[in-house]
Amino acid sequence: MKQRLITGTCYVAVLVGFFLLKIYLPYPWNNLSFDFLLWAFSVVGSFELLRALGGRLTAAERVVVLLFSLLYIPAYDVSVYCVEYDKLSVMGVSFFLVCVVLFALLVVQYEKTSVESVGCALFACVYPTLFIGTMVLCNHLPEYSDLALLFVFVISPCADSLAYLFGMALGKKFPRKMSPHISPKKTVVGCVGGVVGGVLGALILFFAYHLAVGGGLPYERLWIYLLVGAGASLFTEFGDLVESAVKRKEGIKDMGNILPGHGGILDRIDGTMYAAVLVYAVFYILIGINVL
Repeated sequence: MKQRLITGTCYVAVLVGFFLLKIYLPYPWNNLSFDFLLWAFSVVGSFELLRALGGRLTAAERVVVLLFSLLYIPAYDVSVYCVEYDKLSVMGVSFFLVCVVLFALLVVQYEKTSVESVGCALFACVYPTLFIGTMVLCNHLPEYSDLALLFVFVISPCADSLAYLFGMALGKKFPRKMSPHISPKKTVVGCVGGVVGGVLGALILFFAYHLAVGGGLPYERLWIYLLVGAGASLFTEFGDLVESAVKRKEGIKDMGNILPGHGGILDRIDGTMYAAVLVYAVFYILIGINVL
């Protein structure tokens, strides 16, 4: 427990440090600094997943997956700051190209490559790199990118913490399992606790953010915060189940050991990656219609 607490504190300190760089460094270094953190998550997470998948991929497919994780976010930054291409188009084209390369291996290395191995390689490109790409998009929103990142990295731990507390306190009285074949310890009452945690986290963010930036408290927007908090918590819990399913399929307990007491990077950000998808989609829409 002590080791888990120390590791968790260090992880939070790293997040806070990079978020402060995001706030106080001049443009574009503020965005690039946080992109560096996300790039590190992507690369380490890809190593972890490839290790979990073991011999399901050929050596060439593993190289393609790792190159994709190494180049995906840098290619995005180059497109934004150097050649000014449409960022979503660059992300789409990058993934399309890696698909072409992986499919080509079916011909070039016909004896070694199988349809199953190509599918596993594509899965390893999507999870985690493509999911972390949505965090990058949050970081580069034209407005409220700092708030979007706070939603991504604050709501998920709030949801996880309250889900754990509700499960511990009420799990015996309400023992119904959420997904017994995937994660026997997760209960429905724990899921309810996660939603409560997400809503409370969003409420804290509402007051903390607007008091920090000044200009009063726009109470007419409070419902947006609460809905996003509830939705992000549900996405977080689903992301946890996805990773649990992968680990159970592969017969492993943790994705890695880089975070003592927590496992690997993917064990730490599994739910966060899914929450980022919802947060980006909501912020993109709300900024577009001038609601935020």
